Amino acid sequence: SDPQISVLTKRADFVRASNARRQGTKGLHLQGRKRGPDETSLTPVRVVYTCSKKAGNAVARNLAKLRLRAAAAV
Repeated sequence: SDPQISVLTKRADFVRASNARRQGTKGLHLQGRKRGPDETSLTPVRVVYTCSKKAGNAVARNLAKLRLRAAAAV
């Protein structure tokens, strides 16, 4: 079965993610970390989507996040 996706909501989760490994390209900045020993393969994949104002106005940023959510759901 495919892992489920849940969204980060607590600040501590964001801080852990921000200290993670980073990879950037011109159009995308990606961060990720290995799961801890208390996190099993059965725990959902946890993601967060943020978009800076460099990406455009609110409509453009929300559309970009919507597309990322759709891509992650596949």
